[in-house]
Amino acid sequence: MDGYYDPVVLQVLDKPVAILGVWGSCIPDVAAHISSYTGIPFVDIERHMEHSYGASLSFLRGNPEKILELERQSLKQVLSVRPYPIIALRPETMWDERCSQLLRTSTTAYIQVDFLIAQERILEWCKKKNYTRLLNLQGIDPRSTLDFQDLVARSEKKYEDVDIVVQAKRHHPRHIAQDTVQILFG
Repeated sequence: MDGYYDPVVLQVLDKPVAILGVWGSCIPDVAAHISSYTGIPFVDIERHMEHSYGASLSFLRGNPEKILELERQSLKQVLSVRPYPIIALRPETMWDERCSQLLRTSTTAYIQVDFLIAQERILEWCKKKNYTRLLNLQGIDPRSTLDFQDLVARSEKKYEDVDIVVQAKRHHPRHIAQDTVQILFG
């Protein structure tokens, strides 16, 4: 076997599905699992932005306007793709009104995970991979419970207008994806 995998498409979307959640919700992992279960292509918007820019977003530290411009361009491109994909959004995508307007043509699903589990994942990433680049871009200290609590509160306020809320009963991305597939496709 040469590693080529041709998924069997089990579901077709009538509009894109945007998956979102707070930092530590493992949204790209959840979207990848949903894609593997359904055969629907998925796009990680952050990776798409980096490919468009040609470098890591960490090079744009201190330039939130450029990050926002890249995000808007990426969303426009991804939302026009056929067949419709599952889109893994950045936690702060919904904070921008123009991004929120672009996403009105899609089904939005908010993955709600336990606050302490999300923060634990963030701290684990910081230890293992020094994964603080985008948190630092937002001026958030991942070790600070107050910073993280504030981020979650701001995020959840912006997520009030989503179409679907998936309350994560189990906390592995694969299980969250299974629950999300059940809600999306019955």
